[in-house]
Amino acid sequence: MNKKAFFLFTEISGYMLNCFEKSVDNGYDIHAVVYPINNDAPFKFENSNKINFYNRSEFSSNIKLIELISSVNPEIIVVSGWIDKEYLKVAKFFRKSTKTIIAFDTQWVASFKQIIFSIIGRYFLKKRFKYAWVPGDKQYKYAEKLGFNSSEIFKYLYTCNTDIFLKNNFDILKAKSKSFPKVFLFVGRYAPSKGLNQLCQSFLQLKKQEPNKWELWCVGTGPSWNNRILHSSIKHLGFKQPNEFESILCKTGVYVLPSNFEPWGVSLHEFTCAGYPIISSDISGASSELVINGSNGFIYSNNDNEELKQVMKKIISLTDLELLNMAKVSVDLSKKFSPDKWVNSLNLMCK
Repeated sequence: MNKKAFFLFTEISGYMLNCFEKSVDNGYDIHAVVYPINNDAPFKFENSNKINFYNRSEFSSNIKLIELISSVNPEIIVVSGWIDKEYLKVAKFFRKSTKTIIAFDTQWVASFKQIIFSIIGRYFLKKRFKYAWVPGDKQYKYAEKLGFNSSEIFKYLYTCNTDIFLKNNFDILKAKSKSFPKVFLFVGRYAPSKGLNQLCQSFLQLKKQEPNKWELWCVGTGPSWNNRILHSSIKHLGFKQPNEFESILCKTGVYVLPSNFEPWGVSLHEFTCAGYPIISSDISGASSELVINGSNGFIYSNNDNEELKQVMKKIISLTDLELLNMAKVSVDLSKKFSPDKWVNSLNLMCK
């Protein structure tokens, strides 16, 4: 008989859907309550008959959610974060009878708010959850502060869909070895927290100070779309579905994540898998695990436009061979995370 796992999530993403499907292939029966799709990230998901999805808006209270989950009788219940109060009530109800897991990507930064919450959390969260599931080391530390011990914390919460970004990297890198594309790439929401305007400004300042042939391509949409910076060397491609990226992967060279707020940053995994040198702000949780300064890219201080400009300057000064070697290191680092490791964490929590 298949093991049953019930997920109480907010938004669903393509990479998480892929993990759900991988777990079904590994003998799981997956049920998930999710929020409606965000207009700023309008991913189109093919209806998967592998997953049992439920719309969060159809459950006005925790009582209805409890009735649904009771009818499924899962081995584990995974709750995404602590924002949805009804989800937390559900976790408390099932805590003694079912393995309950809190999944979160918040980094430990030792802020006053976090210190207070870590004191409260040792009582509040532990009454609701048996385990914590986090993406990386910065979140692992927060889980420890919240009262979970090492045997109760599991990693690899986030992984990209490696079937899309890893499968063609050999052919792509072979093509780039002939002529490495002189194109920086940004993929993300057009919102202040993503730092796109700072990236555009730093890019244009560098071009003015040191004229070069590099371009900046930007993929995404969001509330700041109408305020995007326009220039002949900057292309705004709009939102793209994952299956539309193949031509972009062949024509762009260096990935940039300039976020001012980025608890993790799955896109870093996507583009290390695809074989890209990386530029990332130090605010991204994934940067400490997927970027080694000077080896496969550069990490710069958050909100420091001058430092961002300087690391871009370093990139454009590199030879094609040096950029290609960075790309190969990225591919090696990307193997730290995978859907298989995600499923393995699920297996360990189900034991």
